[in-house]
Amino acid sequence: MRTAKSWKMAIFRAALPIWALFLFALGAHAQPPQPFHPGEILTYHVRFGFIMAGRCWFEVQRDKQGRDVFTVTGQSNDFISTFYPTKDIATSYCDPERQCSVRFFQDRREGKRHCWEDTFFYYSFGKGSTQSYTTGEIKWFDIPPGRQLQDKLSVIYHMRRQDWKTSVSHAAVIGNDKGCFEMEASKTDAGTITLDDFAPIPAFKAEPSSTYLSGFLKKAKVHVWVSDDDFKVPLRIAIKAVFGTLTVELVKVENIPGWPYQKDGRLKFHPHISSKS
Repeated sequence: MRTAKSWKMAIFRAALPIWALFLFALGAHAQPPQPFHPGEILTYHVRFGFIMAGRCWFEVQRDKQGRDVFTVTGQSNDFISTFYPTKDIATSYCDPERQCSVRFFQDRREGKRHCWEDTFFYYSFGKGSTQSYTTGEIKWFDIPPGRQLQDKLSVIYHMRRQDWKTSVSHAAVIGNDKGCFEMEASKTDAGTITLDDFAPIPAFKAEPSSTYLSGFLKKAKVHVWVSDDDFKVPLRIAIKAVFGTLTVELVKVENIPGWPYQKDGRLKFHPHISSKS
């Protein structure tokens, strides 16, 4: 015959799976929603000062291995192409569970320069490699123990995954054959941005460090305006360097379920956010 204590223990054991399911559902509900999904396409205009220089497209896909595939394609317009033709494509392959880059491919043609290379991250061996398809050279580099690296493209989506409502800064480590660089982005302002023929978009401004950039861009000031909602779409990027300001502005959004704004227009700034910085 069971005692009162044994009955309590039996009820407790029987209830454990129910409690586990409850806690799991609670934890799953607490997770922030995924800000991007396969099929998303963002189109931007690129300007140098007041000159329209070209366009770029950011696309999200998922391959047969279940990896997130991010692709950016940029191309100069006819005017710029007459003296500095530019056509770039870069693709990042990421592990969605570990939220890290596993491969970064780029084929950049800028003026007379051509960079065509592939970078692979072998975390189990603590190594990475970058192979140039133009020279055939392979460069190896170390991956710090326990580090999950980003590349120059995946870091954009990594930052979109972060919770910017409860934290004002986030960091990531960008790795390649030139080394590993910690990039930190800090939230500095908030307000509303509107686009022509668009509903106003709540937004915040973040300032990522530029230490991971190369050449004259290493000391550039970078400002990014991001939609302050579940999508966290980059709305405007301004890169201020010694030679002038390069701006990248969102003009079209495709395949974002629930995106409550129109798809075309130029950015205007509400007085709550200053475009001076």
